[in-house]
Amino acid sequence: MLLRKDSTFSKQSEFVANVVLGNDILERSKQTNLLATFLTPATIMVVSVTASTTQGSPLEPDVLKRATDACVMAIELCEMRATILAYVESRMSLISPNVSVLIGASTAAKLMGHAGGLTALSKMPSCNILVLGAQKRCLSGFSSNASLPHTGYIYHSDMVQKLPPDLRIRASRLLANKVTLAARVDSFHQSQDGTIGEQFLLEVEKKIDKWQEPPPVKQIKPLPAPLDPPAKYVLLFFNFIAKFE
Repeated sequence: MLLRKDSTFSKQSEFVANVVLGNDILERSKQTNLLATFLTPATIMVVSVTASTTQGSPLEPDVLKRATDACVMAIELCEMRATILAYVESRMSLISPNVSVLIGASTAAKLMGHAGGLTALSKMPSCNILVLGAQKRCLSGFSSNASLPHTGYIYHSDMVQKLPPDLRIRASRLLANKVTLAARVDSFHQSQDGTIGEQFLLEVEKKIDKWQEPPPVKQIKPLPAPLDPPAKYVLLFFNFIAKFE
């Protein structure tokens, strides 16, 4: 029995890991410890309910073998991709020094790998760089209030995650703008020591510190002194009082 990826899973790795379980996924779904290695608790519940209520028929052995072999190959490709990404991350100080100084080697490697290279990254506008690495969230019938759309590698970087939640989106946009400029500097092989990246980083930190400053205290203004009434009105007032005495 196979589950539909677009309706149940948000990541390809989760889908292929479930396919490898084979036709006895109903029995495997009862082993929460097994599914918890690659699924979230909400997805485990959806898989268990779907497996118990489906009316589908088990796959034929030859079809199941082809599907399983393809999924195993996909898992191996994901592992190879992680190995290549780790190597690129170790060389980011030479490939893209300014972007690495600005956003970190790990995030810089992910951005460059997702964009298709440093040249492709330098040609992207900041609005596209901001959403690189954004994944489709599978709500599985739950509320969408906790979902964060348009959040990619930059939003999940260490520099952004250490900020208060109300500043993370704003800081991500600012960093995306600076990453665009830093990538263009690196694509022309300028500032190989990362000086420009350090300048961009200082500008970002100054703006973030400015955002976190408390608002200025409002000064209490004293009430203005009352205006003295004209002398003629005072004289008329006393004359009026004198008439009744």
